Amino acid sequence: MIDLHTDNLERQAQPRSSARWPSRSALLIHDAQCAAAGITTVFDALCLGDIGFEKERNQTFLDGYADLCALRPTGALKVEHFLHLRCELPAAEMPDMLDEVIDDPLVKLISVMDHSPGIGGQYKDEARYRRMRAAEGFSPDEIEHVITALKSAHHENHRKNRSRIVKRTLARGIKLASHDDHSEEDVIQNEADGISIAEFPVSLVAAKAAKARG
Repeated sequence: MIDLHTDNLERQAQPRSSARWPSRSALLIHDAQCAAAGITTVFDALCLGDIGFEKERNQTFLDGYADLCALRPTGALKVEHFLHLRCELPAAEMPDMLDEVIDDPLVKLISVMDHSPGIGGQYKDEARYRRMRAAEGFSPDEIEHVITALKSAHHENHRKNRSRIVKRTLARGIKLASHDDHSEEDVIQNEADGISIAEFPVSLVAAKAAKARG
C-alpha cells in the first residue's frame, strides 16, 4: 500500500501539546507502524508554517527532514519514505522553508492550505473554531489574539505565497494539491492554476466539481 498523506510522524514527535518525543526515535516508530500496517511507501506529510496554536510544527518539519536524510542511507528504515509538504499560505516564514527543500528528490507532493478561522475550509465556522481551541485549554483572550493575527496574516500573505508556491512547484514538475476546497469556484480556480489534486473537499458541491474535472 502507498500512503500519500499521513500525519503520523507529527503525532509521534508530539504525542501531546505539552510533550515532545526525541525526533529520530519518533521517525523510527512511525516507520515501524507503517510497515506493520502493510504500507510499503509513505509520503510523510509535514506542515510548513506557524498557524498560531501549533507553533512546534515548524520544528517537527526541520527535525523530521534532517532525520529522514540521515537515516535513509543507513538501511534503518523499513519502508520507502518521500515528503508531502503541506504549506500554510498565511505563514510569512513558509516560502523560505519550502525553498530550503523543494529541490530535494524526496519531495514528491506539495499541498497548499489556509487554516485561517472564518475564511473557509475546515474552519469557516468561526464559532466552532473558538470552541475547539477552548476545549484545548486556551483562554478566550488567547483565542481572540490568535484569530486576529491569523486573519491579518491571511490578508497579507495568502495571495502572494500561493502564487510563489504554484510557480515553484510546477516548475519542478511536482504534483500540487489543494486542501479543503469549499466551493465549485475553489475547484475551478485551482484547476486554472495547475493544481491537479483536490485533497479533502469539505462540501459535496466541491467534491462533485472536482470529480467532474478529473
